[in-house]
This record gives sequence, structure tokens and C-alpha cells, in this order.
Amino acid sequence: MIKRVGQVGSGSEEFNHPRQPAISPYQHLYVPDYINNRLRILTTNLVFNDSLHHETMTAPVDLKFTNDEMFVLSSKDTVCIHVFTLSGEKPRSLLTGGIGKQVGEHGS
Repeated sequence: MIKRVGQVGSGSEEFNHPRQPAISPYQHLYVPDYINNRLRILTTNLVFNDSLHHETMTAPVDLKFTNDEMFVLSSKDTVCIHVFTLSGEKPRSLLTGGIGKQVGEHGS
């Protein structure tokens, strides 16, 4: 281990069940904070920078960055895959109906 960041809790420098982190195109570390229903953003020096919250962001578990400054986030408690801009705006959700079903638009 090189460095440990944060501790257990719901405060500004805490996580409660962090999940699959990812590095943004700008080298920030995005960490889904599962129990706290938020996405934590850390700087390149692993300093807490910001949190993203959205009413549909419940139990975030995994995220991937796209090539156009957006990221997709999956949640354990929903059947949607959410698409966000890096600033946290939510342009759309994709409804996933399960294996063998078509993926279509769900809300805005």
C-alpha cells in the first residue's frame, strides 16, 4: 500500500463501502460511495475535492468514463444505467430490462 485515504463514515473525508473507483480524463479519482449515495472526487494528490449527489444516485457501485467528458454509473438498487457529465449533470438514463431485452431511453 502506498497511501490510505479516508475513513469509515459519512463526513466530508469519509466513505461508507467505497466501490469500483475510476480515473477521469483529467486524472481525478472518482469513487462511488455506496452507502452514502454519492460519488466522491479526489485530486491527483488523493485529496478530497468534491462530491456529486443526484436524486437518482442510490447505491452507486461502478462507473466508466466515455471519450466525450461523460461517465456512466450503475447502481445496485435500480435497473438503470445513469449517464452524467463530469460536472454532475444527468443528461439521460438507460433502462436495462434484463438479459435478452432491448435497452431504451428511460426518463431524462
